[in-house]
Amino acid sequence: MSTADLRKYRQAGVFLPHYRGNRASADRENARGIVADKGFLFVKELGGDKLFLVQSLANNRLYVNKILVRTDDDQNGDFKTQLPPELRFSIIGAPGPGNVQFDYLIDETYFTKLDYWKRLNAKAYYLYFQFANGGTLEQLIEKYRELGDEVPEHFIWHVAVELGEALKYLQRGDQSLGRPPRRWPRIYHRDLVPNNVFVNYAPVGQSRGNRGTVKNAFPEIVLGDFGLAADLLPSVHFDDPGLAGHPASNRPNDWEDVHYYGGILRRLFMASIDEDDYLNPDVITPEQFTVRAANTQGLPAGRRRYSATLEAWLQVFEWPNMDSSDIEQSQGQWCLGAKLGKLYHLLHE
Repeated sequence: MSTADLRKYRQAGVFLPHYRGNRASADRENARGIVADKGFLFVKELGGDKLFLVQSLANNRLYVNKILVRTDDDQNGDFKTQLPPELRFSIIGAPGPGNVQFDYLIDETYFTKLDYWKRLNAKAYYLYFQFANGGTLEQLIEKYRELGDEVPEHFIWHVAVELGEALKYLQRGDQSLGRPPRRWPRIYHRDLVPNNVFVNYAPVGQSRGNRGTVKNAFPEIVLGDFGLAADLLPSVHFDDPGLAGHPASNRPNDWEDVHYYGGILRRLFMASIDEDDYLNPDVITPEQFTVRAANTQGLPAGRRRYSATLEAWLQVFEWPNMDSSDIEQSQGQWCLGAKLGKLYHLLHE
């Protein structure tokens, strides 16, 4: 009679210990739950020498460990302000002027989860984000392009809703927190591209609920990488809001994030079309391909890739003479005010 082997699975690996030191305080580290107490296991390098995949020995979660270094010039380092924007705009919070706690992002599936951060010295920070196991939308788009196949329409609508909720929060705040829109310091992401939107398949029993529920039908769509984010509050803790905006006013364009949001959806819409046939619609340059043209490109007469409803909805992100004038020349007025409100309405019809 055989018995089960009760020996634990073992494999050689690199152990990364957690050193708390003698100066542990709120301005040196913070965590959501137990994350770093037992250290981490190194899994692999994700890019360069400052981005790694690790596993917490305290909760067994996989984390993306991002190392950020402050700089005093424009040539080196990852950020120039007192706090890294990715810590400043997170759900965990960080001490600001007068030790005021900042925790601008809410704990929703459409925002990346920073579970732990540690300041090593006056300039270096270690940030630990929950790992999104489904890759990025950029990778998904490239895979469908390789296959020459269309991204399913229901998935495009799903991305539109989830990213729309994230963008609405950044612009208007969360009413449930008692912050009226007029007092909300609008947040500008300024890097809203497919490579910064992640896909995550949550395990059953956590945020996805029980088997067979609607939540199991789609993965989580997660907006991350707030390294270029800013608001307009004047402080050395905050990033320069004029990075991608009008030089005269040193302010970001109000329409930029909405334009890039539409660019992501149009990239998904055009994923099956050869990249040489159109200009990428996630950059602020003249675009040769309209949604209507893309919906019938290379198909027999009378056929279309997607529904007329989706085509008409994505046309909201186009502007007059877009084949000969870029979005800056038209001032982006097509996506402001009432039109932006209309977009949110359409998402929830």
